[in-house]
Amino acid sequence: MEINIFNTQNKYDLLYSDPPWNQKKGNKRKCRPNQNKELDYKVLELDEIKKIQEQASTLCNEVHNVFIWTIDKYLFEAEKMMEELGYKLHARLIWDKENGVAPAFTVRFSHEYLLWFYKKGCMLKPEPSTRGKFTTVLREAATIHSKKPECAYRMLEALFPSAKKLELFARNNRPGWDSWGDQVGLLDETVYRLTAIVSQNSKKEFTVCFESNDIYDVKTQADIKHIIPKACKYFNIKEGEMFVDYIIEENGEYYDSDTSFIEVRNNKIRTQPISA
Repeated sequence: MEINIFNTQNKYDLLYSDPPWNQKKGNKRKCRPNQNKELDYKVLELDEIKKIQEQASTLCNEVHNVFIWTIDKYLFEAEKMMEELGYKLHARLIWDKENGVAPAFTVRFSHEYLLWFYKKGCMLKPEPSTRGKFTTVLREAATIHSKKPECAYRMLEALFPSAKKLELFARNNRPGWDSWGDQVGLLDETVYRLTAIVSQNSKKEFTVCFESNDIYDVKTQADIKHIIPKACKYFNIKEGEMFVDYIIEENGEYYDSDTSFIEVRNNKIRTQPISA
């Protein structure tokens, strides 16, 4: 639920923050001559971020934790800021993004930090059954700029299942969390559902229904075209020919049915639309 941190009586056990540190995009490349160096969101100075963190801390119960994302450029500034707000550093978690930018055309910066802070004597302890089950390295491929990994949310939800959670500078809504920021909802994902009626060799027919995240990361309608071949591999269809009639649903809205021909030979898949 979206809230106003400057006008709420809510109390929280966990703050999760992704501050818009003051930075710009990397150097221009020949392949992107018109690229703007400004980020796609408003950045803030350190003192502005500190004021927001300080306000959010007034909404916390006595026993609570704070998790803050930062990058190398602001690692020590982030730690100093939280120390000035009365917090101690418990752990530096590292997100291995599996890729990244090379701002000086040397090495790729493929990691970010998730810093865990607490106040002396007031750390919120993890669920006993999860103690020691997570490491300080989070591995998940980065997708779009500024979007943080799903595994971080899942880790916090597992460690602190009953905690009241607030995300600062949020860009998406998440069940069980409150959100604050000027771009809440911007990165909410569209959910696609594909229902396919498959006839293999005209002998047997079965229905497949799955959502985008089941086997393929679908972002646009065009990506749906690639789902059927991947479904063949997913359902271990190795040989044969199939006619597939499928319906696409995007957040409850339906597209017209389409029909494709798929041939699977020697584990190679060919697909093409069938003309009417």
